[in-house]
Amino acid sequence: MAVVAQAIRVHGCRCPWTAALQVDTLDIPQSTQPAAVRLTSEKGDDGAPLERLIIDWDCAVPLHGGEHVQRSEYSLEWLRAHSYSAADRATRLQARPQPVLWTQMAGQPSAEWLPRVDMAAVSSDPGLRAAMSALRDYGAVIINGMPTSVVETQGVCERIGHLQRTFYADGMWDTAPKAAEDINDTAYSNMELKPHTDCTYLSKAPGLQFFNCVAQSSSGGMTWIVDGFSVAAAMKASHPRTFQFFCNVPMTFYAKEDDVHVQATAYVFETDYEGHITGFRFNNDDRAAMSSLTEGQVAAFYEEHLPVLLEMSRSPEVAEELQLQVGDMLILDNNRHDPPAIVQCRLR
Repeated sequence: MAVVAQAIRVHGCRCPWTAALQVDTLDIPQSTQPAAVRLTSEKGDDGAPLERLIIDWDCAVPLHGGEHVQRSEYSLEWLRAHSYSAADRATRLQARPQPVLWTQMAGQPSAEWLPRVDMAAVSSDPGLRAAMSALRDYGAVIINGMPTSVVETQGVCERIGHLQRTFYADGMWDTAPKAAEDINDTAYSNMELKPHTDCTYLSKAPGLQFFNCVAQSSSGGMTWIVDGFSVAAAMKASHPRTFQFFCNVPMTFYAKEDDVHVQATAYVFETDYEGHITGFRFNNDDRAAMSSLTEGQVAAFYEEHLPVLLEMSRSPEVAEELQLQVGDMLILDNNRHDPPAIVQCRLR
């Protein structure tokens, strides 16, 4: 186990109710060291032994409330979870859930692997946890047996999280086709939409989308879902220059309504500090002019990089086609998937 004295001392001064830091980091000397250390053991609420490390530091520091403290207590479990040794970090990374890439399912019908959970099960905490774990791993889950009313649908959605308010509606709306003169977005038409993530033009795009099927067409009505993480992994392997371009050159997206004009700039691929893909954002139809880039970057975008992205995101190898039935609600991770025309919670 390896720790940094100043780092663990900072986190030993947390509010017991909110877990917020209660100390100004500048008040902790960088040279701070333990003066005395002892280990205690007692039984936890479940009867299992609970080991704690108590440290008396070489000096007292003031908390925000004015009290001065010199002692910190840590569970050994917390210290192990925050050890900086190479072995402990490797163990944590190995234990971290990894997304299941849909390319691994090539040739298998979605009915055999796309997670499905009954609505009745979601009403229980274990059932909800199972559904959210599947959503985390696959980026999509289907809830069977959904009601068709807006009110009941909203109740199920709010079981999972708060609905995001946008200029479209206060969380819930439908995408039933509109008359030609009333269409203000292609989502309200019967037009085929190419793969895209939704609300790319918002500074905070919706994280999850809920797509509840309340009516199905007598013909057509297929849903085409693209796994953006599979696109990223394949592009990184076969077209590394293009992958790096979309990781490092931001794109601007925009949308206009009668009284609304919004835009946001973001990278197509977001990565964490270790290079793992954490997000995907792209909609070619909502892409703004690239006036912030150099002439060379724009030329490379159109001649080399954009064709690769469009072709790979439309490949059957990274996608799944399915037909939702009435009572099916598809939940998607909008930071991972190119869905059909669905944003937040829509009824269709």
